[in-house]
Amino acid sequence: MIQRTHLIGAAILAMMAGATGSMASAQVQEVRLHVKGMSCPFCVYNMEKRIKAVDVIKPSVKLETSLDTGVTVVPWDTSKRFDPAAMRQAVKESGFTLQSIELAASGVLPTKASHVPPATLSLTDPATGQTFALTPDGRADYKASWDSLEAYVSGAGAGARIDVKGVVAADASTDTGAWRLALTQWAPTVFGAEVEMKIEGFACERCAARTMSALAQLPDIVHSSASHETGFVHVWTKSASPDLDALRQRIAELGFKVAHAHMRKKGDKAHDMGAMSGMSGMSGMSGMKH
Repeated sequence: MIQRTHLIGAAILAMMAGATGSMASAQVQEVRLHVKGMSCPFCVYNMEKRIKAVDVIKPSVKLETSLDTGVTVVPWDTSKRFDPAAMRQAVKESGFTLQSIELAASGVLPTKASHVPPATLSLTDPATGQTFALTPDGRADYKASWDSLEAYVSGAGAGARIDVKGVVAADASTDTGAWRLALTQWAPTVFGAEVEMKIEGFACERCAARTMSALAQLPDIVHSSASHETGFVHVWTKSASPDLDALRQRIAELGFKVAHAHMRKKGDKAHDMGAMSGMSGMSGMSGMKH
């Protein structure tokens, strides 16, 4: 069996028409299992076989596993409820350890009236009744992403649709039955253009967090995401023709340098296949890494 790698792709872009108001609409698009203990192709085969046996997963689904990273990507059946317990049991029965579970989902934020910071934001799939309670992740760059989401939902983003990425809490669900999801990154779906920049000089997650905070002060910015691991910054703007010089200048003021930048307008084919591409610095693909 050939070792395979996978980047979270266009599947997370599928949006689901849902409820508005105080109830948010969400839908799981893809699941990433971080598994410890696999060492050969037979390990991969055995583990994937167990996962495919889970009732909520279609037997014909193609899983993507990388021995190098220990990550198995499961394209999710969006009509099914997500069950972390079933995933953990499947990995355990295969003889390995499930370290964490990542989710990619899309949904609608609560309205401004229903959100009181720092209350938990909820994403609910009306088709299955599944609810996820979004909470902030403690890492500096992920905390900056959460802060920007707080500001977004408290302003023009109230009731807007977004894409989210997060890690499922290791313990059981909340008292309300919602699975807790530590938010790592998010992206708006209403914007004029998106800009991806390769940055030179990032040294740690605080560099990324400081960059996001500085870019947020520019009036044309809807949201930005940065990765110190890859050195990529992704920016969503209100206008369809953002001022790239202003973005470069703000980056330079922080002591970093923009090596190169790419801009795509909303609706461009390149954008439709690559939304959220800057979240892990994978140009043209979606690939958020925790």
